[in-house]
Amino acid sequence: MAHKKKERGPGNNEPKQTPGEEQATAESEPEFSQGPPREETGELEGAVNEAEGELDNLEAEAKKLDWIDRVIDAMSPYKMELSGFWNRNASWTTYNNEEEAERHSREIRKRNEEELAQEGEGETATESQEARFEWARNIGGFFEKYIIPVTPIINAIERRRNRRFNEDITEDLMTRERLGDELYEAVADAPPVLTTESEEFFELGDRVSGSTACGRYYCYTNHITIESSEGGKNEADRREIIAHEQRHYYSHKGRSVNGNASPPDWLDEGITELGAQRYVREEGFQPSGVSYQTEVAATAYLEDVVQSEMGEVAGAEALERAYLTGDFSNIEKAVDKVLGKGTFAEFVEKENGAEALEFLASKIKESGLDYSGWNDDVVLQDTWLDLGEIWKNA
Repeated sequence: MAHKKKERGPGNNEPKQTPGEEQATAESEPEFSQGPPREETGELEGAVNEAEGELDNLEAEAKKLDWIDRVIDAMSPYKMELSGFWNRNASWTTYNNEEEAERHSREIRKRNEEELAQEGEGETATESQEARFEWARNIGGFFEKYIIPVTPIINAIERRRNRRFNEDITEDLMTRERLGDELYEAVADAPPVLTTESEEFFELGDRVSGSTACGRYYCYTNHITIESSEGGKNEADRREIIAHEQRHYYSHKGRSVNGNASPPDWLDEGITELGAQRYVREEGFQPSGVSYQTEVAATAYLEDVVQSEMGEVAGAEALERAYLTGDFSNIEKAVDKVLGKGTFAEFVEKENGAEALEFLASKIKESGLDYSGWNDDVVLQDTWLDLGEIWKNA
């Protein structure tokens, strides 16, 4: 509750008045026998009515949100079943080439612009970018004369490079060996289609979603995107982003094929990023950083726990298979056997990667497992996390 502000008066920062002072004050105050002019009274009444109407609207919205929260709480025990039902019955859209996917991108941009307009956002992402480059336009026309004409050429080169990277990664990741027979057959005729989108496109998406991204996968499609950087992003980072979004596509398709629920977002991102980081390193590329750092750390330690029960190779394969199918039953059995019954269920109920990481580290320490070499993982070492402090505080 908010701390109530004290009312001013005797005992609250104002001295008491003597009876004589009260009388003098009362006599000195002018008397008003008439109220304010009728026009002002009408305006005041109108403002009061408008304010009351706004309060009624706010109360109605609050009741609506409260009702929604109660529905969500009531459905919470069934969320895994609902997620599986949705994945099993969702309608998929397949884009056969880049041109079709670009039309989808235009639809997304239009939808985002309309949503922001309804929310009264005002300034568009394009206007935002225009403002940032105003300084360049004022330098004797240099920007318009030399930079703008070259930008389409740079973007065309970048799109061609990204297209090649996507084809290379598809050839590596979309195989029977990696995906399994059933999932491979489901995606064989619908490989991931990549489009390179502008900074404004991603700004719009970020403002609608409330999160920042330089690549996106669009659920229940084979369409992935990467942000255009006018040549400013190195090849290793581009490949890692594309591999990350491709992995989202394969895992979403696998859960749909098997009719299984999706894991919590933080775990989904953790497994996706960890796998993408390892893949590009195996191919000889070194990304400049790791995204979803606490999620990646929680996932890496989860894999270590599973490997302590199943063995290094079998444990890694089991986690990847769970990710691609949505069936985490074997992972749950292994974790609960090592860390105690109910541990995995409690782990996946955490709100975010930070909470999950803290919980899992504490359970690992309680179990007496030897985790001394777990921080040697090269992906973990490339995060900004203080891994020693995590274990110290667990």
